[in-house]
Amino acid sequence: MTLVEPAESDLLIRDQIARDVILPRWAKRCGPECASNWNKTVGKILGLKAQAR
Repeated sequence: MTLVEPAESDLLIRDQIARDVILPRWAKRCGPECASNWNKTVGKILGLKAQAR
């Protein structure tokens, strides 16, 4: 195995997918209280905000 560091463009794509697809779908399943807890903890650290709809 060879360790391959992701390129900056890879990280930007990862963040976009997380923000536009993964977090919205997860927050919808999880609900408003859960999304709020995410935003106060992990989301705050990562700079990613979840909104339950």
